[in-house]
Amino acid sequence: MLGAHDVTLGTTGSVLLNSALFALALFGLWRIESRLDSGHTMIALALLATAGIVGRILLEPLPNISPVTVLVFLAGAHFGARHGVALATIITLGSNVVLGHGLWTLYQAVGWSMIAVAGAYLATWLIDAQGKLNLNRLMVSGFTLGFAFDWFVSLSVLHTQPLSYLPLYLAQGFVFDLVHAFGNLAFAAWLGVPVSEMLKRHYSIKLEAVKNVPVVV
Repeated sequence: MLGAHDVTLGTTGSVLLNSALFALALFGLWRIESRLDSGHTMIALALLATAGIVGRILLEPLPNISPVTVLVFLAGAHFGARHGVALATIITLGSNVVLGHGLWTLYQAVGWSMIAVAGAYLATWLIDAQGKLNLNRLMVSGFTLGFAFDWFVSLSVLHTQPLSYLPLYLAQGFVFDLVHAFGNLAFAAWLGVPVSEMLKRHYSIKLEAVKNVPVVV
């Protein structure tokens, strides 16, 4: 029987199809959010979680590329550390149900949670008093955090290998870390402003210059 089930896409075809599906999913989520009144914090977080989970799963054929780092960093900056940590954990668990669950899930969840906390503490550096995102700073942060996240998750190798093996392990994974960093750069440029504007609609924050963290008002 001839039909779509008989078509073999190959790696390139799968990447193109999944990328198109991810873009379509983002468009659908954006349409849902655009119909909401402002102030729906939990719904906004749920939409971000959906985007992160779907993005990780659909972009899995692309090594070490996903929108999660940028999403949780922005969530931390706009919603604060607690909301950002919750989002990071939900995305990690939700996507690893499909991608594979194990000890590495803990390291990934903690790694992205720390990125969310970093976003909270860098909020006034990232977002000005009028709530406008500094896109250049987000892109620099995304690039840097790609390495930081991967190096933290790489610590999981110490469960089976001696500490002396870690430098070699990091060196072997440098290309994948670089891919993650450039992927974050692309996602920051693509999603940074629209996601930031969406989050700004659903949370009223005061950026404290002294403590440098978002505070609910």
